Amino acid sequence: DILQNEGQGMGYFLFSDILGNHRIALQTSLVIDFKHTDILLNYINLENRINWGLLFYNNSVVSSYNWIDGSYDLYKDIGLNINFENPFSKFSRIEGGIGHNYLEQNKETVDWVGNTTTDYIESFNLTSYYIKYVWDNRQFFGGNRTFIEYMSAPSISSTDYVFDKIEIDSRNYINLSNDGYVTFASRFFIGSSWGKDARTFGIGGSGYNTLFHGDENLLNGSYIDGMSNYQYISMNNFQFPIRGYNIAQKFGNKAFIANFEFRLPFLIYYFPTIKYLGQIFGVIFVDAGVAWSDKFPNFHSRDNWNINNNEGWIMSCGFGPRFYFLGMPWKLDYAWQYNPHRGIISSRKWYLSIGI
Repeated sequence: DILQNEGQGMGYFLFSDILGNHRIALQTSLVIDFKHTDILLNYINLENRINWGLLFYNNSVVSSYNWIDGSYDLYKDIGLNINFENPFSKFSRIEGGIGHNYLEQNKETVDWVGNTTTDYIESFNLTSYYIKYVWDNRQFFGGNRTFIEYMSAPSISSTDYVFDKIEIDSRNYINLSNDGYVTFASRFFIGSSWGKDARTFGIGGSGYNTLFHGDENLLNGSYIDGMSNYQYISMNNFQFPIRGYNIAQKFGNKAFIANFEFRLPFLIYYFPTIKYLGQIFGVIFVDAGVAWSDKFPNFHSRDNWNINNNEGWIMSCGFGPRFYFLGMPWKLDYAWQYNPHRGIISSRKWYLSIGI
C-alpha cells in the first residue's frame, strides 16, 4: 500500500457465467470490521454491443497513530461508478462513465478494554464524469495503443471539488525479430488539469504493484506535506513509471513522461534449455518526465533538474529481468537516477513488482 508504505494482503475472487457475458470481481482485505476493510466489487455486462459495468469500493487508510492514548485518524474513500464501452471497430472504441466519491475523516480512540470512540472531523463529496477514446491495433508484429481521456467535476451542489482534466497516452511497439523476442517499446504521456480544484499529477516510481524495493519510502515526503488530502486514494493522480525515484518525486497541475524500453531475452541464447523451464527476458530502459503548474521548466536549465524541487525534470536509466514464477509475471528493475548536467547522481535502486 503506497499510501501507508506497508504491505497489504488482498483476497481476489472472480465469478462468471458459462458464456462470460456476466462477470463479477471481488477484492477484499478480509477484515471483518467494514470500517477498516478495503473492498472492491465490480460487475461487468458483456452481453450486448455496448458493455457496461457497476463498480463499488471502500478504501480505508489509518494514519497518525498515537501509542499513548490509542488514537488514530481514519480516512474513508467510498466510491460508486457506472461505466460503459462502445466499440467502433476491432481497433477503436469509446468509453465513458460517471462516479461519486464520499470522503470522510474521523478520529478513533481505543481504550484499554478495546472500546472504540469515533469523533467526526470532516467529509467531502466528489461527483465527476469522463469520456475516453481508445485506439489499439497491437498484434504480434507490434502496433500502437493510444487513448485520449477527458474528465470533469462540474460545479454542482453534490460536489465539493471543481476541476477539468485531460490526458493523452500513446504506446508504440516495434518487433525487431521474426520470433517476436526482441522489441522496442516507447510511451509518451501528457496531462493537464485546470479549474478551482485542479488535480495534481505526481510522476515517479515503479508502479502500484511494487512489492519490495530498496528505497526508504515509496511515496515522496514533500508530496505528503504539500497535499492535504493525499490519504484518499481518489484524490491522487500518480503516473508511472520513472524508476529510481519516489512516487510523486515531482508534482504539478501538468505533467509529461517519456519511456523507452529495449526488450530482449536475457539468458535463452546462452542456456537454450531454459526455454523449457521458463524463459527469462529483460529490458534496458530510459525514463524521463517533468511536472509543473505555471511556467514550463526549461530542459537545459540546471536548476530545473534539482531533485529537491517539487517541480522540474527527472530522468533515470537501468535494466531488469522479466520472468514467470508461481504462475505470475514478475519484474525486477535496477535503476540509476540520471542528470544530463551531472551524469549518474544516485546509487543503484531496485524494485520487485508483479505484472507485465
